Parts: sequence; C-alpha cells; structure tokens
Amino acid sequence: MCTVIFGGDNKVSAEAVSSTILRFGVPSALNPVNFSVEVSNNGQDFSANGVQFSAAQRVKLLSLEPTRMYATGVAASVTISGMGFKASALRIVLGGNDQPCDVVGRE
Repeated sequence: MCTVIFGGDNKVSAEAVSSTILRFGVPSALNPVNFSVEVSNNGQDFSANGVQFSAAQRVKLLSLEPTRMYATGVAASVTISGMGFKASALRIVLGGNDQPCDVVGRE
C-alpha cells in the first residue's frame, strides 16, 4: 500500500490502480489552502517534487430572496446569501444561462 502526505502533516493510504495512477481520499478536515503532496511506496521515503494541491472552502447557500417573481421580461435583482463565495471566481447560472453578479458584502 502506498502513502500520500499533504503539506507534511496529513498522511493517508493510497491504492495503486496502476504503476502510474494512485487513488486516495482527501481528508475532510483540510483548511482552504494550497500545499504540497508527496508519495511513498514504503511509508518512510517520500517524493520531494512539491506538486501542489488546492483545498477550497465549500460554497454554502443560506437563502435566496425573493424566492419567486413574475416573468415580465424586465431585469430584476435576486439576493443570494451564503458562505464561501470567492468574488474572483463567482459564477451564477440561472436556467442554464450565466448571469452577471456582484459581491456586495463580506463577513
């Protein structure tokens, strides 16, 4: 069994699917951050390639206001409240179409 280490602290077992592919679970308690991932065949001697992995905070929707409106053909605003929004990567899709959006508050 192979071992994968995240950022020098978190060790998890990995399944060797082939000689070039490993499969492993990412620990659920990771903080949102970029860190290196290293691999070992014996659990002691790890690679030192510094390949980066990014753990992102999960987006959570808390509310949508209004929850319904008339289809009048006139543009309207909808407010989405939640956590984990990243303004630089925010994308809203409504009815299969991308919609413009603005971040108006931060916690």
